[in-house]
Amino acid sequence: MGLSSHPSDEELRARCSTETCSLRPLSPSLYLWTMASMLQASLLAHFVSYYVGLGVRATHMKFVLHRGEAGAATAREADAALRRLGVVHVTTVATYHTVIKRDLVNLHILSLPPDSWLLYADVDELFQFPCPVVQRVLAAAGGAGAVVCGHMVDRLPDRRVLPPIEAGRPLHAQFPVCAPVRMALNSALGSGVQHSQWNLRKVMLVRVGPAVQFKSSHTLMKGGPVCSQDLLGYIDHYSFDAASAALSRQKLAAYDRALGGLNKRGQQSEQELVELVTSMNARSQYRDLITLLYNVSAPAEEPQLSRHAWGLIQEARVCCPLQPRMLAR
Repeated sequence: MGLSSHPSDEELRARCSTETCSLRPLSPSLYLWTMASMLQASLLAHFVSYYVGLGVRATHMKFVLHRGEAGAATAREADAALRRLGVVHVTTVATYHTVIKRDLVNLHILSLPPDSWLLYADVDELFQFPCPVVQRVLAAAGGAGAVVCGHMVDRLPDRRVLPPIEAGRPLHAQFPVCAPVRMALNSALGSGVQHSQWNLRKVMLVRVGPAVQFKSSHTLMKGGPVCSQDLLGYIDHYSFDAASAALSRQKLAAYDRALGGLNKRGQQSEQELVELVTSMNARSQYRDLITLLYNVSAPAEEPQLSRHAWGLIQEARVCCPLQPRMLAR
């Protein structure tokens, strides 16, 4: 059965009445891979703490830090902070591109023990697994191919001004508003210009095997396992804080540079053509995000959403659990 890339009203309402469970029974074979920008450094401790609670051992986490313009010293500080939290697998890259990210996670999959389980979460994403889904995963027969997918719902502050992440306060309390922002933007833009990358359905958990490779941050390559209605979770997406506008602009600049380099080379290989199309789509996505979402006249030290975006978000608000209810079983 094919699944929509956007959540239904019923799925969104179910978030507030669904108990979620940890994945601790899978801990010996459960791994996590993520790539984070230095602009997201304030999320790192929240992210590690949450996924340790979910059942991932810190020693089973792999972090790739995108240094960007932050400099080597800032990257070293983030590396040291992660290691203090027990994370031992940390590398740093200077360049960001969706294709680079995809290739790195796929290489990591090849390094994992057979029949491992992988969580591929961006550092602003907290995955939640309904207890019936966890029970089905635990009861499934051995072998590769099991996959759990979920819908993303954005967590936002309760006002237009985008605050910095606070270290000692739970994320759900800092961002108490829930709305599928990109779904609302698609509706505002009109069906003729919807972005294929604004796919709110994402692979959350997959049992690795020879056929398991990622096509993007959200989807698997053709021939791999397919999302099903019986194995669906939820994803809280914390992408609207004080650094979000700068991060969007950083990604836009990265794709501009990639396009400039590819265009200078003239005739392209098949791989370069893939990068070209990916860069063009991503550049268009981030341009629209920046144009529609942010108040460009707001001071840099106090970024805020545009009035138009805030209005769309209020219309699209959905039930928002005050805190994750994760049971240990």
